[in-house]
Amino acid sequence: MKIMHKSPDLILLIALWLLLGIGIVFALPQMLALWSITSILQFATLLALVALGQSLVVMAGGGGIDLSVGGNVSLSAVVGMLALQQGVNPGLLPVICMLTGTVAGALNGLLVARLRLWPLIVTLGSFYLFSGLALALTGGAAISGVPAE
Repeated sequence: MKIMHKSPDLILLIALWLLLGIGIVFALPQMLALWSITSILQFATLLALVALGQSLVVMAGGGGIDLSVGGNVSLSAVVGMLALQQGVNPGLLPVICMLTGTVAGALNGLLVARLRLWPLIVTLGSFYLFSGLALALTGGAAISGVPAE
């Protein structure tokens, strides 16, 4: 069995993360509350899915990563919730969110593939566009009331 040696950089990074985690727990003990851990895991799941998509692009040797995914996710969620508030069937929420994300992604794809613009510039600009639209649609306020189903 071959044992892989860890690089000093990786060990230092792990030590810094542990130190940061311990410091946060001492400064904010409520971080260990069940509601806090549940909230962190919910957001981590969403970010992990987004990161998985980005990882596939990078590993496949893609020309550039998409910097707009955060704005795309925000805009998709806002459009979905606004549709629910207008009386749309809650069962259609995933479809609405996926369609919104697809249209936003297609806009990026069109600008990059057809107009041959740099992916970094296009996706950075569309990040601000999508995030700004989400902010404008909500007026900066959180939208609550996602149905359990």
